[in-house]
Amino acid sequence: NFAGAIIKGDNGKKHYILVNIYDSYERQRFTITHELGHLLLDNTETIDCR
Repeated sequence: NFAGAIIKGDNGKKHYILVNIYDSYERQRFTITHELGHLLLDNTETIDCR
């Protein structure tokens, strides 16, 4: 089950947060906050999507 993810842009200029549109509004809000926490704490994993 996919809740969300953050995609960090090159050189830290633009970032994207993905959320599951089928989750409740409250869950989406939590997921966005959770992903922002990863960004602010610089606590992200790198995944190669090639």
